[in-house]
Amino acid sequence: PFQAGALVDIQNLYISQTNRDEYIVADISRSTFRPASDFLERYYIDAQKISGRHWNNLTMGGDLNPGVCSALGYKNGDSVAGIYTLGTINGSSELLYAPLYNPFDRKAPPTITRLQAPKGASALAVLQDQDKKTDLFVIGDNTLYYYAAEKQQDGDPGIAILEHELF
Repeated sequence: PFQAGALVDIQNLYISQTNRDEYIVADISRSTFRPASDFLERYYIDAQKISGRHWNNLTMGGDLNPGVCSALGYKNGDSVAGIYTLGTINGSSELLYAPLYNPFDRKAPPTITRLQAPKGASALAVLQDQDKKTDLFVIGDNTLYYYAAEKQQDGDPGIAILEHELF
C-alpha cells in the first residue's frame, strides 16, 4: 500500500521483549495511501525476515475508527504473541485479540478473538505473568473490568472488579 521511500505516518508503535523474542507492531495511517482513508493499517515488523519481508500486514479484525488503544500480550494457550485492541467500528465498541501471525502458516491470517467490550469502554492495560499468559483490564463506565488469561475466548465478558468515579 505504500512505496519504498514514501512518507509513512506512524500513529502508534508497540514494542515488547521476552527472554527469547522481540515484538514490534506499528499502526500506520492510511491517509497517505492511495486511495487515502481515515482508517489504520497495522504491521508486525519481522526483524529477522522469517516471513521473507520485514513489514507484514496484521489483521485487526475490521476497519477500526481512529483512536484505538492497544497492548501486546499472550492469550492463554497461544504459541505466539498478539495484540489486544480496543476501538470502534461504526460507533460500536470492539475488543479484539489478534496473534501477530498464524503459527501454522505465516502467509495465512491469524484467528481473531472478539471479547465482549464493556459499555463505555475507553482504555485497556495488560499484565503478563512468568508463563507469558496475559490478564487484560478494561475501563468502561466508571468500572474496571478483569479478563483472566484463562477467560479470553470469543464472546467472553470481563468481570467488574472496581467501580470508581475516576474511571
